[in-house]
Parts: sequence; C-alpha cells; structure tokens
Amino acid sequence: MKYNILSLGLCLGALAGCGGSGGSGGGDGGSGNTAPTPAAPSKLALQDLQIPRSLVTYNGDLYVLSNRGVAQSSGQVLRYRGPAFDGRPEGVPRADWSFPYAYGLSVNTAAVSLSGFNDVYVASRDGLYANTPTGYLPFGSAHYDSVLYHPQDRVYVARSLSSGAQGGIWVWRGGNFQSSPTAVSMKTGVDAAPLSRVTALALGAGQRIFATVDGPNGIGLLEIDPVTEQATVFATDAKFNQPSGLAYHALTGRFYVANAGGQQLLQVSADGKQVSVFKEGVADKLCQPSALAILGNDLFVANATNCSDSSLANAVIKMGLPTTP
Repeated sequence: MKYNILSLGLCLGALAGCGGSGGSGGGDGGSGNTAPTPAAPSKLALQDLQIPRSLVTYNGDLYVLSNRGVAQSSGQVLRYRGPAFDGRPEGVPRADWSFPYAYGLSVNTAAVSLSGFNDVYVASRDGLYANTPTGYLPFGSAHYDSVLYHPQDRVYVARSLSSGAQGGIWVWRGGNFQSSPTAVSMKTGVDAAPLSRVTALALGAGQRIFATVDGPNGIGLLEIDPVTEQATVFATDAKFNQPSGLAYHALTGRFYVANAGGQQLLQVSADGKQVSVFKEGVADKLCQPSALAILGNDLFVANATNCSDSSLANAVIKMGLPTTP
C-alpha cells in the first residue's frame, strides 16, 4: 500500500529546526544600532519528558522525540505548547501512539495543521516510521539515525557507520515508501568517506540539505545539492568533536552544531569558513548536547543521559541567539 505525503517541510532536527514566530532573546533592545542581548541558557520545565532524542519546532511549539527506559525501547512524539513550554505535552497525533528504538524526528511544517496523516516521520532502529490512520507504521527495515523532510516532497534519512551497518544518506521521492530509497553520493572526485559518518540532517537556505559528520580529518558539515543529490564538504575545523545535532538560523544564515564530545555548541558562519565555540560546559547548562532546534531567535538544546551534573541530564535547554550577521 502506498501512502501519499502531504506538502511538507522540516525544521530537523533533528533534524534540526527552522526559523518561526518564536520570541527573540532578552535585553533592553537599546537604541540606535545596539543589538539586544541574547537570553542566557535556561532549563525548560518540560513535564513527562524522559529521554529527549530529537527536537523540532513548528508554529510556535516544540516537538520532542522522547524515549523511555534505559534501553530506550519505546518512544513518543510530544508537543509542548509555546511560548512557555511548561504545560503537560500532547502526544502526536495521539498519546497512545508509540514506536521502538527511535532516534530522529521530522514533522510537516508546510501543512495547515498536524491533524492529518503522513506528516510525522521518525527514524528508528527498525526503519522509517510515518504516521498513518492506524498508527505509526515502519517502512523498510534498515537502521536510520536521522530523518529530514524536504519541501520538494522528499524524505531524506541517514545513519552513521557506527550504528552497525554501512553509513550514508538516502532519499525517498514522492512519498513512495514501498520503493527502495536512492543513495546520495559525493560529488565526483571528492572522497566519499564522510558519507559513512553522517549523524544529523538539517535544511538550510535555498532548500539545500546539510549534514553533520563525525570525524576524522576535521570535517564537520556536508552540503547536499537537492538537484543533483551530490554532497560536498561545507565546513572543516579541528573543533568538530562528535557533532550530533544541527540547526540553521535563517535570520543570520549561521549554523549551530551540538558538539557532544566537546560539551559545546559550535557556531558556523553562513559560508562555512569560520567555526567558533558559541556555548560550552556546565556553566552554559550543556552536557553532551545531542539535538538542536531553532524557533525564531531561540535555540533549543537536548542534553544526553550521561551528565556529571544530574540536574542537566535529559534536559532541554533554551537560549537566545545573536541577531546581527
């Protein structure tokens, strides 16, 4: 049976998130050319959250792929209503819909609402899950770590070589999950090894796809052309250390990377030529940051389980972003 996808788009999370109507950073705004001071990192009081694996923002709300238990064998998509994000979450589409061993999340940001079907995608150990009238159903049986819906009616999935199978990026077109996805390749003459170590996907300017790469050689970001579906190296720097999350800030054109190995958030310039540390360590409430999403000028960060400060484990942190180019 074939399920047709509605017109969709992703903030990914895990893909990663895209800019929306969310609030901007704090500060008095000043006068003249003085830019407001971005809000300092703060921990969100998200009810019912267990182990956040992926974040997406849409229509002022925060969507969290939340797994349960030490084995993380069961997960849900939870929606937290903005701007406070402190109420009890809603299960998407329903509280009783769940899936096993889930890692990445993408939602339909182009649709009028999320009340329809085929607008939520979950990458898991058992394949790609899409919500249908009868629940979340798996398509294929391969292990996927991340998923990204593209506005040209495509769904990209990726996995790293470390997940126990050949790493790479694949794409389904037109929502036909019954067919086999097509593999993305590196541009001719370019080393193809980075494609085997992709950890996260995000949508950037001009509907271009970007991916984080987990070493070696300092390669941190790849760019995938949506027309040729070939990848090239976008950013390299020795600072990249187990990059595991990616988000694009539409206002400034910058990318933000969850640098899990360095307990950092990295900031990458719009042209990929400059990489700097944006936030770092417990002082900025970071502990193995693993997923990112952006809403307006606010950045959301998911921390991992193994934290030296237990109060930061499995927490979602919110902070303001610089608004000047």
